[in-house]
Amino acid sequence: ARPFFATRFLTCTGITGMLRVAAVCAGTFGFVASATADTNSFVLGWGYNGSGQSSPIPAAANSDVKDIACGNIHTIALKNDGSVLAWGYNGYGQCLGTNSYGNPITSTATGAPVQIMGQVLTGVSAIAGSDYSTIALKDGSVLAWGNNNYGQCLGTNASGSPITSTTGVPVQIMGQVLTGVSAIASGQQHTIAQKDGGVIAWGYNQNGQCTVPNSAKSDVSRIAAGYYHTIAVKNDGTVIAWGDNGSGQCLGTDSTGSRLTSTPLGQQVKLAGQILTGVAQIVGGNSNCMALKSDGTVVGWGDNSSGKCMGTDSNGYPISSTPNGQPVKLAGQLLTGVRQIACGDGYTLVLKNDG
Repeated sequence: ARPFFATRFLTCTGITGMLRVAAVCAGTFGFVASATADTNSFVLGWGYNGSGQSSPIPAAANSDVKDIACGNIHTIALKNDGSVLAWGYNGYGQCLGTNSYGNPITSTATGAPVQIMGQVLTGVSAIAGSDYSTIALKDGSVLAWGNNNYGQCLGTNASGSPITSTTGVPVQIMGQVLTGVSAIASGQQHTIAQKDGGVIAWGYNQNGQCTVPNSAKSDVSRIAAGYYHTIAVKNDGTVIAWGDNGSGQCLGTDSTGSRLTSTPLGQQVKLAGQILTGVAQIVGGNSNCMALKSDGTVVGWGDNSSGKCMGTDSNGYPISSTPNGQPVKLAGQLLTGVRQIACGDGYTLVLKNDG
């Protein structure tokens, strides 16, 4: 059967006024968007819905939504008042937070505000979702709740070992509360932060995704994480990535188009042997990376199964060759005018400038 390719994918009933999508995020198999109609902002979801992460959307997420994020099979919304809502799978309390004893609240998540230590969480400026955890940025400190088996929610103690106790207190690095954070992101089981132009990472580190190279300790403008790799955009528009590189997701491709699969040590990403430049935004997927360039085009590298790095040809079939620096095409036409990108488990989602 011919693969499905759609350029228009949101059909909403009961909404008056012009619908414009403001932001998108991608879970393992489902999609979420925040949208505005007239002056109201709300959440839309579609795709895999095994734990209710896509539908129904809680009533509290039908207005005043500032930002959205996706975990594995849960969805998170940041409200204009700085409170946080989450819904979907809540087996580790990733949707509801912790009670007054610091224990996860694992009841069914129906849109109640997140609590930390029994108090409604407020003052949040950014959110991120991981495998079975949720991360929030508040006043320059990081709070996280949910699955903490590798210390991804709490950080490290004075000896550098993961803190795997009950979640719900600010992240510590080497036993000191982490402050001055300007951005957060999360991989499958690791968390990263941007502070003073550098990257800090903690949690699962089997592939070296938390071992930050010297080249990512300064002059970083953006951060992102894939499943088991970490990515940073430098001030000069180049990209550095480290961690799992089995598909070349950290280093790109050489001049012959072959994936560079050696151990990444902080080198700049290359595509077709040329250093990638002009990157404005970066996201990580399972075993791939996608970059939005300053000219509104998108490039990808790493695992390209189902064409998630390169798009589709004029017949609508995935372009499944090794990514080698060619911009993404949809239906054989160069994709342009993109303002945001997101990666799921085996797909890529883009938001265009026209909403």
